[in-house]
Amino acid sequence: MPHLFVGTAKLNGLPAPDGTVVTAGVDGLSDPLAQSVIISSEFSILVHEFGEVSLEGQTIVFNLDGMVANNAGTWTSGREDVLDLDAGLG
Repeated sequence: MPHLFVGTAKLNGLPAPDGTVVTAGVDGLSDPLAQSVIISSEFSILVHEFGEVSLEGQTIVFNLDGMVANNAGTWTSGREDVLDLDAGLG
């Protein structure tokens, strides 16, 4: 079962504009596990396990238009979490 992350997103302290790309990944993998776009400053991204590697307990790192978000999540099979993302401005 995948893990669903939903929430709001900010870039440089302002609501992220529509069309901002959100990606989710883990350290050690060069490609993102999932990708979505911002609509009305909100996102919804479904993160599936990749191949035979278990993601259970792994830290999920999010990027907004290539900038690393200050917030991260922990992957748990079948879970749904609200996680507000903020990238830029230190």
